Amino acid sequence: MRTIMDLKAFKREALNLPVADRAELAHELLESLDSLSPQEVDSLWLDEAERRAKEVDSGLVELIPAEEVFRSIAGIACWREEHRHNSPRARL
Repeated sequence: MRTIMDLKAFKREALNLPVADRAELAHELLESLDSLSPQEVDSLWLDEAERRAKEVDSGLVELIPAEEVFRSIAGIACWREEHRHNSPRARL
């Protein structure tokens, strides 16, 4: 449990950093993920899949049928296309 508390304290401190420092920290953390081995990446994806499966099984999240997701995406794409042509910048 000590590690979890240490991580919580770290997050709290990191979130109180000035914006530029948070950006630098985020950049370095993201870069550190580039050096993971394929086995480490596979392990992280497996952990994520297991976490998501538990959320579904417990009822914490609700699955959305693919047809509904695609319909929503298509609607958003159409809306953006319509508004892109009608925006003041499109007339320039």
